[in-house]
Amino acid sequence: MRKFYLYLAILIFFSCNREDINTDNSNDENYVTLKESKSIADSLQQFILHRKAKARRGVNKSRNTVLEKEIVGSDGTVVMRIFNYTDGGFIILAADRRANPVLAYSDETSFSSDTVPLATDAWLNDTKLEIDAIKARGTQGTNVADILLKKAKYTQLLSGNMVSTIKTKAVGGNVAKPPPPQCEDSEYMNGPLLSTNWDQIGGYNNYMPAKSCTPYYCNGKAFTGCVATAMAQVMRFHQYPTTFNYSIMPSSVPNYTDVSAGANEISKLMWRAADAVGSDYKCDGTGAAADISDISSTFKSLGYSTSATSGDFNSSTVLSEITSNRPAILSGYSTKSGSLFPTYSGGHVWVVDGAHHLMTCPETLPDGSTVGGGGYLWFHMNWGWGGSHNGWFGYADANSGNGNYQYKRQMVYSIHK
Repeated sequence: MRKFYLYLAILIFFSCNREDINTDNSNDENYVTLKESKSIADSLQQFILHRKAKARRGVNKSRNTVLEKEIVGSDGTVVMRIFNYTDGGFIILAADRRANPVLAYSDETSFSSDTVPLATDAWLNDTKLEIDAIKARGTQGTNVADILLKKAKYTQLLSGNMVSTIKTKAVGGNVAKPPPPQCEDSEYMNGPLLSTNWDQIGGYNNYMPAKSCTPYYCNGKAFTGCVATAMAQVMRFHQYPTTFNYSIMPSSVPNYTDVSAGANEISKLMWRAADAVGSDYKCDGTGAAADISDISSTFKSLGYSTSATSGDFNSSTVLSEITSNRPAILSGYSTKSGSLFPTYSGGHVWVVDGAHHLMTCPETLPDGSTVGGGGYLWFHMNWGWGGSHNGWFGYADANSGNGNYQYKRQMVYSIHK
């Protein structure tokens, strides 16, 4: 019975019934209607909640799916949709059949389109541009059967019904891989590694310099800044340096007036990170680390391994870090000005602390040819805004090295004691 409903859900989403597709866009057979998006969001909510429900050993309750926002591409048509689940969690789906269907998801928090952090907004914009590019290339030279088979198998994997092999961790925390040239559908998931959802405001900035700052939630002091917040969360994960009492630090501070022992200990750690990296304390946002190498150098100065390294973003490197149970730090900018001497603005620094990797094998057709197959990769992002918008954000292809932070995407990795 379960297989029947799964198959029905796949047909609903991937049906090529022209009458259904033309409901919202009569000129594009690759367009995914709102009805179809809603159907797949409903059918995948159990997948999204699977880990949490398993941990609680409870029974999943079906939760209502509510459309939060439709994002429009350069041609004026919808390219992606954001759905919230009423009891928490969200999913972002592509509105084009040629793109990876599930762009991002979360079982932790709802997605508010009214207050989107800069880095999340940059991810949305870059993902929109990627789908625009897919649409501009069109289907010329592309096997439509390839697309449909790839998507159908992908949905089955997400639904937890066709993972023939789940990669398990070998001794030492590494991922056990099947010997080549064997091809097996496989899934790997690790994270979120962090247990913290820290912010930059009052309760976290108790030891920051007093600046007579006016936002009530900063208590007249400078914000901690995104660099210090990212670094402090990684330091809390490793519980190093040992001069702090990590055991009393809560996963989050309940309100901006909190001056409890736990909040103060977090604030001390935040100040230590901010001071060590050379922060510029301001009311409109504490800034630091004009060069990403400043962060890796600071970790070394705090006693971390000399292997801490900075460089341009590479998805394979980040995936390797997560399989080694090491969070990494990412940075990116949302705006670029100039060409000969470019400048960047809208920068943010945050933590990547999880990876979800699916690999599907090609299908063999009756004539012996193969179609489909591919890799799908999501990283768990902890944006450093008190848990707001945290979740699993996808990359166009697990093997391409393409990310979603449009300008000057960089990383700090191999952070350990």
